[in-house]
Amino acid sequence: ACPRRFRLTSTSNFLFLSLCSVATAGILSNSLLLYTTIATKSLRSSCNILIGLCVFFDMCHNCGALIHFPQAVFKFYIDSSLCSAIQVRLCAIAVYCSYTPYLMHEYFVAQPIIFTVTSVFHGEAAKL
Repeated sequence: ACPRRFRLTSTSNFLFLSLCSVATAGILSNSLLLYTTIATKSLRSSCNILIGLCVFFDMCHNCGALIHFPQAVFKFYIDSSLCSAIQVRLCAIAVYCSYTPYLMHEYFVAQPIIFTVTSVFHGEAAKL
């Protein structure tokens, strides 16, 4: 069995299950938002696609919290090599996710006007 220092108490079981339930709710709500973004044609602008990508990676992040579920329910523990493999995979996801900010930084074009608003005053009225 497990050594005494690794045994879970009822408090840690409660905390693990609470974390898993919050992560599950997050995954479900994010998947609904992602499905809505994909299914609705009016939500296919570049801004909404970026929101959809953020939702997808948030779902990936929430899946990491579900690692605690087998520990709390089945008293299943992972060994050091499996834990290291999971961490390497999560680091690879982090590197992959950092590619979007890199592209934003690399291809940034400074513009004097961010968005345009139709001017209320035209012609001589603009000088007032």
